[in-house]
Amino acid sequence: MATELSTLATEGLKEKLQEVRCQIDSWRKTRISLQHVPKPIWEAAVELARIGGINPVASVLGLNYYRLKRKVEASQRAVTESKAVSFVELQVTPAASSLECTAELTDRRGATMRLRLVGAGTAELVALVQAFWQAHQ
Repeated sequence: MATELSTLATEGLKEKLQEVRCQIDSWRKTRISLQHVPKPIWEAAVELARIGGINPVASVLGLNYYRLKRKVEASQRAVTESKAVSFVELQVTPAASSLECTAELTDRRGATMRLRLVGAGTAELVALVQAFWQAHQ
């Protein structure tokens, strides 16, 4: 454990790894057989793996590399999905409201809606865009 910790960059990371390792050791001593690793321990391990890498963290903590890798990937997907676009500003001048407008909307799953509006107002465009995003969330 000491040699693996020395390869990790920061003292703060080393201290956090040691804290989580103590939590795991304590849990292992008191657990009932075949009991799953508690969620708070996995969450701490995932955060440490993002900083120090999956293999070093799994090795120091005595966790399964592939399980930790899956949990890190799942948490990254959740972060990516939470950063999806929730607001798009459309700037339309009053003179442009009678002109032709074309827009294409694509959600993260690939569903696409193309709009071609001629002479429609801003309210109609906003209503169509809102309906599309609500249907594809």
